[in-house]
Amino acid sequence: MSPLRMSPGTTPSWTPRAAVAACALFSLVLAACSGDVPQGRLVNPADVKRAQPDKPVAPDSGTSKAVEEEHVEAARLDPPADMNDPRAKIPAYFQPVQVEPPFDADCTGLYGGTVTLGLLGETIDTFNPLTSNEATSSELSGLVFDTLTSYDSGAWRSRPSLAWKWEVSPDYLTWTFHLRKGVRFSDGTPMTAKDVVFSFEKTCFNPKIANSAVDGFKIGDAPLPTFQAVDDHTVIAKCAAIDALFLDHCSGVPIVPSARWKDAVEGDQPAYNSAMGAEHPEEVIGTGPYRVIQYATGEKIVYEPNPYSWRTAKNGQRLPYAERIVAKLVKDNTTRTLQFLGGGFDLMDSIQVVDFPQFSEKEKEGWFDLHRLGLSLNVTWLSFNQNPGMTPEGKPKIAPYRLKWFQDERFRRAVNHAVDRDQLVKNILDGRGEAIWSDTPRSNKSWFSEVTRFTYAPAKANALLDGMGLAKRDSDGIRLDAEGHRVSFDLMTNVENPIRIKVIAQLKDFLAAVGVEAQLKPAAFQEISKQLDDVHQWEAMVLGWGSAVPPDPLNGKNIHLSSGRLHVWYPQQPKPFRDWETAADSIISMLDRNPDPEARRPLWALYLQLQANQQSTIYLYAPNEYAASRSRIHNRRPSLLRPSTWWNFEELWTVDGK
Repeated sequence: MSPLRMSPGTTPSWTPRAAVAACALFSLVLAACSGDVPQGRLVNPADVKRAQPDKPVAPDSGTSKAVEEEHVEAARLDPPADMNDPRAKIPAYFQPVQVEPPFDADCTGLYGGTVTLGLLGETIDTFNPLTSNEATSSELSGLVFDTLTSYDSGAWRSRPSLAWKWEVSPDYLTWTFHLRKGVRFSDGTPMTAKDVVFSFEKTCFNPKIANSAVDGFKIGDAPLPTFQAVDDHTVIAKCAAIDALFLDHCSGVPIVPSARWKDAVEGDQPAYNSAMGAEHPEEVIGTGPYRVIQYATGEKIVYEPNPYSWRTAKNGQRLPYAERIVAKLVKDNTTRTLQFLGGGFDLMDSIQVVDFPQFSEKEKEGWFDLHRLGLSLNVTWLSFNQNPGMTPEGKPKIAPYRLKWFQDERFRRAVNHAVDRDQLVKNILDGRGEAIWSDTPRSNKSWFSEVTRFTYAPAKANALLDGMGLAKRDSDGIRLDAEGHRVSFDLMTNVENPIRIKVIAQLKDFLAAVGVEAQLKPAAFQEISKQLDDVHQWEAMVLGWGSAVPPDPLNGKNIHLSSGRLHVWYPQQPKPFRDWETAADSIISMLDRNPDPEARRPLWALYLQLQANQQSTIYLYAPNEYAASRSRIHNRRPSLLRPSTWWNFEELWTVDGK
């Protein structure tokens, strides 16, 4: 996704009527927004008590100052290519294309060679860029598919893509997109406005095709936008309500060939839900710089240049430069680290903080660079399943007595007070990170806001649990409820992540100290993803959110909205389950309808405070962000935004041509 970029047109002001609505919302925030007001009473925001910020964990030498200052454009680490080198000549595998207007990337490079990526995970369920719900698969889709607009992660700003310009009406409800002429899909067929309309209307907005991208277009109860082709190169989108991040949301919808998939989107169970499966890479047809040529389960995905790639550099060179991109699939982070440090691949993002000393020492050999990017935008959290739904067999997804605990605000606050976040950061991250209390860490300069901190206080945790009627304990010291059930639950995380394995072990100890038993249940990430997407029978889970690009709150509506597909504790609610979620959805709706970032910031601060008091997701820490790249790769521009080292993949080239 990309941030809101204004093109010719008038930006609506934050009207007095909208301001009155905001004030009304503040006065209607329920008692759930206060740590000390009984649930059900309406409160004034002034009554909402906020804790004073605790002293943050001091950064160590592994932290750069990148997030201490306002973001500056990522510098290019490498010199320009020698245009007299024979490898600067455009290869014959590119088919003639005439695209107007041209892309004109600001880069130079030499052709040939292979760029290898080291990615966590042994399998890819799908190459379908719309239905994929996993970060790595979604990022890889950018190699093959384009969207109307894209995002420059080096400069932190949006840029044109398939649409080279657009206009918006004064009321901000009608958008006109002008498409580049001459763009073709990787099978050689022309890309036109018909394909754009199909991709929005028949895939993303299809109620029978489950995807997270559609959540971005949901503005309260307003109907979804409509897209219409005026001619082959002009598309008009009409919105029923102002959408502050409409361009960003459009950049989350991949454009696919309508002729190829028109039959697959029909019926009550569209075949498109299973289209482009991992076993059928030949189905993956896009307009992006590359196309898939091989998928070996548990080993790698291989890409070659799209012969009809429409991107060019300012000097007329066709992009991409690299003749192959190989995404190596690695089962766990320990193996990934060993492989990179052994020269097994070129680019590695999201280096585990515990591995920082190894990388720092090995960097002295001079064959790679360790990028110290500052405090991550990615966060780790703990959540309890509050889903009251039933299985297909008619059984509760969660045992009713456990569901009763999980849905009790006092239980979640007790867990908060039982967890020593500073110890997690010190013991598990070796101090390379910070404790957090919301999903917006301070590295997100535009949207960070202090919230109430339910800090480490075992006495408060015990008092809250006693107040729930859980005072009685068995011979092991584990609390019992009124029916004699041990206060015990399964705690899951993905087995491929050694840091999270350590986190759940530490949480087990913290909880045992207040008489609560966590039974550790590590599972493969594929199983975790299945639980979150479809099954919803997990009890408690530690996982993480990867930041949206750009890191605007509205790019996380699939998480924040009660109807969102990744609204973890109870996803895709038919209507808000609790009054506080009604208030939270209203705040998101107001954020949606206001394109002025300055006016949206206090609304997001209110949302964060509401969530912080409810603690339906208990945020634990944000690590420092590290990445590494071999010196043989040129045009490197590492960014805090993921993927840190290969977001500009079409520009990357190898010095040795291998």
